[in-house]
Amino acid sequence: FRTFRLMVSPAYLDWNATAPLRPEARAAMTAALLAFREDRQPSTVMGRITKGFSPAELNAIAVFWSAVR
Repeated sequence: FRTFRLMVSPAYLDWNATAPLRPEARAAMTAALLAFREDRQPSTVMGRITKGFSPAELNAIAVFWSAVR
């Protein structure tokens, strides 16, 4: 999670251009990320990216994006 926070530091993001997720979307995002990780969702890149994160880290990513305002 610490690495992810570094990747999305305000210095690199225009927060006004990022639409926040609804809190109820957090579970859906976690499920989608896990589906990519477990090859249940076809992809070209996301499967490879999500394999680098544990399920807990993928959940933390979803929690982070659901809290962005």
